[in-house]
Amino acid sequence: MAARSGAACLVLLWLFASPLPDGACGSEAAGTAESPGGAGPGERFKIEGRAVVPGVKPQDWIAGARVLVDGEEHVGFLKTDGSFVVHDVPSGSYVVEVISPAHKFEPVRVDITSKGKMRARYVNYIKTSEVVRLPYPLQMKSSGPPSYFIK
Repeated sequence: MAARSGAACLVLLWLFASPLPDGACGSEAAGTAESPGGAGPGERFKIEGRAVVPGVKPQDWIAGARVLVDGEEHVGFLKTDGSFVVHDVPSGSYVVEVISPAHKFEPVRVDITSKGKMRARYVNYIKTSEVVRLPYPLQMKSSGPPSYFIK
């Protein structure tokens, strides 16, 4: 047990003692930093929304839920009211999913332009050319229990 504890301390010491890459600063704020003329290259943004399970109190399902952006490239957690913010996301196109063990949510594609404009649409893996736009910030509603439950 002492060896395991010592190894964990060494790993933590290494993490804190490692230098940051060039241009990185430990005091930089996460989220959107809007510049007056629009976003610059390498700018980071945030994806915002709310998840709802009809007929279920948020405190009964939120603890086990997470928000995943492009798999686990970026991860967010839900607040007690069901809202979420995923910080530090660069411009690009992302699939946003709310993952919950007992509730199913449809994935949403969010496109972030280099100027920070957000567009959301349903993910349609069968008809990829069909675009159904959604309001932003995201409003994600559970479609019921996942299909892996067998009756």
